[in-house]
Amino acid sequence: MPTLPFRATLLASLLAGLCPAASLAHTTTRLLRTETAYTDDFVQIALLGQTGVGGIADRVQITTNLPLDLLMALNFDAKVAVLRESDGYPVSAAVGAGWMHHFNSDVFTEELEKNLDDSTVDADATIYKLFFVASKELDPRLRVHGGFQMLRGRFETRIVGGPDSEDFADGELTTTFLADNTTLAAGVDLRLSGALIFVAEAARDLTNGRARGGLGLETGIGPFRFGLGATWPGIDLGEEDLLVLDDEDLELPSIPFIPHMTLYFRF
Repeated sequence: MPTLPFRATLLASLLAGLCPAASLAHTTTRLLRTETAYTDDFVQIALLGQTGVGGIADRVQITTNLPLDLLMALNFDAKVAVLRESDGYPVSAAVGAGWMHHFNSDVFTEELEKNLDDSTVDADATIYKLFFVASKELDPRLRVHGGFQMLRGRFETRIVGGPDSEDFADGELTTTFLADNTTLAAGVDLRLSGALIFVAEAARDLTNGRARGGLGLETGIGPFRFGLGATWPGIDLGEEDLLVLDDEDLELPSIPFIPHMTLYFRF
């Protein structure tokens, strides 16, 4: 049975996952956690990372993260290229949106149930995303990117069969909270050789005043691609007091960095 820290690390990687490293051949459509302004004309089947279809109406790209879907975190992203350097504009620009709904995440509920004898815990999360990004080709091998992203999350926890207290009406307690986040990000992708791409990004979380960085590499042969990278710092699931029972805070794992892995075929 996988441990809670292992599953938390896997989920964090996939969530930040909605995040492959650079894309195949001549256009990098995404860095690690940062979008670029480029869309591509492709069908991409991913074992790790994003499965998607591009070239819709020549400017629209729609993707989903299949590993997240299989973990009951249904999700999709849509990106529209509104400006293109190939059309004579000085920069490329794109707007996009995303949605994810995670059903009954045992990453969080397992630890809660340990602290609540004879109780059942359900936890759902819904996250909405909007973003704008601009990109500029400085050289056939080098592109720079910058933009912002806004997230809104709704998280709900339901505990059935909890302890006798005024908080548990008819033996059930439901808690709901909202979280908003705005991030500014910038990055580069550099083609080191015909098959090898280096990506780097830096971002500032305007909501919490935190910074992050990330590095990654991708390589492959033909339509087969493999990418590996990481962003840091990671996440601390116990950083906020999500729930306090009998004056004891829940102990949830801390993840020092978030790994990013991609493995996919493109056609």
